[in-house]
Amino acid sequence: IEVAKLVDGVTKVTTQQKQFDVVNSDIRKLEAIRKPLLESIYDPRIIIIKLADRLHNLRTIKYLPEDSQKKNARETLNIYSPIAHQLGLYKWKVQLDDLSFEVLYPEEFKCILRRISKSYSEREAEIRQIMEHIKKDLEFLGIRARVLGRPKHIYSIYQKMVRNKIPLEKVMDLYGIRVVVQTEEECYKVLDVVHKLGTVMESRFRDNIKIPRDNGYRSLHTTVLLPGKYPLEVQIRTEEMDYEAEYGVTAHWRYKDGKMTYSPEFFKRIERFRQIINLHFNTEREEEIYKDLEYDLQPKEIRVFTPKYDYIDLPYGATILDFAYAVHTELGHHCIGGVIGGKLLSIDTQLFPNAIVEIRTSTKQEPQIEWLRIAKTGRARNKIRHYLREKGILPKVEEKHKDKVEGKHKEELKEVEGKKSTEEQKHFDIAEFERNLALLEQAGEDLDKELQTAVKIDGQKNISVRFARCCSPTPGDEVVAYSTIKGYITVHKKECKTLLSQNIDSSRIHRARWESKSVNLAIVLIEAKVNNRLFQEIYSYISFNKMIVKSIQILNLKNTLFRIEISFPIITPHHSKMVEQFIRTVRAMPGVIRVKAKSVQN
Repeated sequence: IEVAKLVDGVTKVTTQQKQFDVVNSDIRKLEAIRKPLLESIYDPRIIIIKLADRLHNLRTIKYLPEDSQKKNARETLNIYSPIAHQLGLYKWKVQLDDLSFEVLYPEEFKCILRRISKSYSEREAEIRQIMEHIKKDLEFLGIRARVLGRPKHIYSIYQKMVRNKIPLEKVMDLYGIRVVVQTEEECYKVLDVVHKLGTVMESRFRDNIKIPRDNGYRSLHTTVLLPGKYPLEVQIRTEEMDYEAEYGVTAHWRYKDGKMTYSPEFFKRIERFRQIINLHFNTEREEEIYKDLEYDLQPKEIRVFTPKYDYIDLPYGATILDFAYAVHTELGHHCIGGVIGGKLLSIDTQLFPNAIVEIRTSTKQEPQIEWLRIAKTGRARNKIRHYLREKGILPKVEEKHKDKVEGKHKEELKEVEGKKSTEEQKHFDIAEFERNLALLEQAGEDLDKELQTAVKIDGQKNISVRFARCCSPTPGDEVVAYSTIKGYITVHKKECKTLLSQNIDSSRIHRARWESKSVNLAIVLIEAKVNNRLFQEIYSYISFNKMIVKSIQILNLKNTLFRIEISFPIITPHHSKMVEQFIRTVRAMPGVIRVKAKSVQN
């Protein structure tokens, strides 16, 4: 009976799934994982079996059609690998990451693999010499240890390249060393030995023994800069920590007399996972679950402190607003910024490791629609959505853009869908794509800081300003500036209806003009056989890289062949480089036939 329950928990039962609009791919993907995730709340072995099944599928993935291979690999990177991380199953996580990465980016995978091999052949003697040096020093101290050399796993190297925006040649720490000892006290003695090897890179030191990660992981991480200017990362842990790091929650259960028993540490580790699942499957709209779940499952790499030195772990990219909501919902609702290093910073400021953040609030502050673009974590976004729905704000915005987009493309969709099979319809979602962009425009993107220096207020340069979300001015528009009650200077289009409709004190209005009377536009033309994955990748790239979009048009050429025209304002050389990188990225996307670009003056 117990085995039958486990099998039933892992198996997707289509007849029990809710009826949903097949056009929305996020709901489709959600339905594929809903049952095992919800069942695993009551019996975590279910999700362990699901992970093992996914790992086996990836090892034999070459027998599947290419589209299925890429779909499974992407889903693994977005959902299953982060779940393995949440449960502390590092050995499985590494395999899930690298196998998926090889499927999605075979050329990049081979390139990094060659670089690792070349780097090791160049530095093998040096690495072995360092390992022997550590062993001898530890023997002198009477410490019995295992000293292991290890290459970084391939996908983590790729992530570092993307996160730090550096080429492969600039990634120096391709290899690391792990030292495994018997006691916690010995870990810190090893740390002293390692720090004598070179210059300690303080920003990369992590004591996850005194403050374990949220998935229970314990270890010391330190990086030293060797005399040859090579950074060397060293992990230091006990045998017990090493076993737990490799096997995660499974290190804390055992079968005895035919029954499963769990240690107290097991329940402590599994609680965080349960909280994430419960949070997302209790939200009000299913189409919102998948993206937020995907983000919240990602490894929490930023540890941020309150003024009382309580800490909160957040994902890369999290903002002051995310931190406020992580502390308390009311703190988030009324957040106007945060003080870091004595400076008051805005709610959209991205956090960095070990920052001490003091949240500032105002009773007059309340959640705005644009906060959905600022907040990254599922908890913050759920709280904001709930508030906006309670106030009746979000339904109006959604309905407005739903009518706008679906009305605009109703005939095109009808014509195209009539010529497509049911299976193809599942992958086709032009309306969802433009609805996302419409909401992006409604919420407003965070304009690059270079834009702030491109406008003069009353003839003065370098005045800190904000750009109004209601009209989203860009260079070339006629603009005015308005001093808000909260002390901000906000730039609006001169004909902004929101500004004109207010009973405003004329003393608060200031002259404003762009440094340049005109601005170049880079117009990118994309011809492609569209599918939902293409739309999602384009939208995700623009959103993630905070690119400024002036306009976007979609034209149906023939059947599933579309032309997508996107205009980007070019304000600085940095924006030109961003567009060039966007073009290179789009050319490699599925279904893209050609990409062209032209420059015009706005």
